This record gives sequence, structure tokens and C-alpha cells, in this order.
Amino acid sequence: MKRLLAGGLAAASMLGAGAALAARGYVDPAGDANAAPDITSVSVAEASAGTLTIGVNVGNYQTLPVNSWVNLWFDLDSDPSTGDDGDEALVRYSADGAMELYAWDGARLVASPTTGVTGAFSAGVLTMSVARSSIAAAGPFGILAVSSRGQ
Repeated sequence: MKRLLAGGLAAASMLGAGAALAARGYVDPAGDANAAPDITSVSVAEASAGTLTIGVNVGNYQTLPVNSWVNLWFDLDSDPSTGDDGDEALVRYSADGAMELYAWDGARLVASPTTGVTGAFSAGVLTMSVARSSIAAAGPFGILAVSSRGQ
């Protein structure tokens, strides 16, 4: 059986829609993630309407270890009774550079095309670009960043 180590940072406020979202940042204390990537901060901005730029700083790795990933969970309606524990979209970045996108279909999260979603991890920072249309984020949303590492 594989063990899973997880670390995370909740960026709990709802972020608004509009012509351009002002940059927001969230911090988390270092040293609380065991051997998982330790998320120390998350930033979210919308420099151009329709495209989110999300930065996830990892304090304990300059490159993601093998068999680790970062999940970005999106709460698109601020309703905890919808989605997967309240989240209607999931974007996953894996250590090998693979990107995955899952969207709520009314009953479960299903794999979706990653069109409009890019990411790269370098020097301890994951930088992702996510088109609002890719995750159906027409209005305000909440975001939760969680890192994990299989053992």
C-alpha cells in the first residue's frame, strides 16, 4: 500500500470576476508538510480578462520530487453542497509536467480537456495559467492549493 503525504494551503476568500482581478496573495507557515511539497504561499491574479495566473511557492523543493503533484481546487459557486466537497473544478500539475483538468458534471468530477491550462515548476515555484472558460469560472470563486507526494 502506498502512503500519501499531503501539505496544503487554503486560499479561502472568494475572488471576483471583472475586467482584471487585482493580485491576491495567501501565506502558510513553512515546515508543516512532512516530505510532501510544502506550500508556503499562493498568489492569484488576472492581468488580462479571462486568464488567471496562479503562483504556488514550495519552500522545501526547488524541483518537484518524483511522484508528487499540486492540486488546485476551485469552488465556483460558494455552495458547499455542490461539487466534490464544494469544489466544481480541479487542476492538477504533476512532477513530470503533466496537467490534468477535472470538471463537475452534476454528479462527479470528470476528466476534461486541458485547453487553456498551462503550468511549469521552476526554482520552487509552480506558475499556472488557467483560462476562466476552462474551469467555467464566470464569476467569483474560491481556491484551495494542496500538495501531495506518494511514498
